[in-house]
Amino acid sequence: MFFIIYLTEGWNKKSHVAVLSTLISLLIVGVLAKFFIEFIYLSGRSGEEVLFLSGAGLNNINFQGLLLAGVLISALGVLDDVILSQISAVEEIDEANKNLSKKEVYKKAMKIGRTHTASMVNTLFLVYAGASLSLLILFNLKMEPVLGFNAIINQEMLASEIAITLLGSLGLILAVPLSTWLAVRFIKK
Repeated sequence: MFFIIYLTEGWNKKSHVAVLSTLISLLIVGVLAKFFIEFIYLSGRSGEEVLFLSGAGLNNINFQGLLLAGVLISALGVLDDVILSQISAVEEIDEANKNLSKKEVYKKAMKIGRTHTASMVNTLFLVYAGASLSLLILFNLKMEPVLGFNAIINQEMLASEIAITLLGSLGLILAVPLSTWLAVRFIKK
């Protein structure tokens, strides 16, 4: 992904700030994901594809590590989008009015970032909701006590999806001010 940033944006401050912002944000998401995976005891064995891997004789796979890798790859996609957008916003605001202070550029870029973050969080939620539509239908089946809300929410498959959505959203929320601050610090003249 970093190669693509440099390929599309060139070897410049914008690319360097984007890579640095992404690395820091991804590190934070990784630490949080590791904590949450261990805290809520996710094994990474809830998906049906795990059965295929196990059936293929690949029992030596660290499924919890595989889940962590999936969280990081998912986060990387949305981080790339929001970080490059924030850095571009800083550049354009600065270019439009060179008289603005760094603090003013940061505040204006953060207004854009809040809107972008809200739309990206909604997008993440809708993507996961669409992919988990059958699970959402289970919520509406009033089959107490077998499939009550607590029974469904405590299933690892659903807990994993919720954790991935929350971690991706948290990564976005943290990446916006971080990338904006770094862009203002290193790109604003």
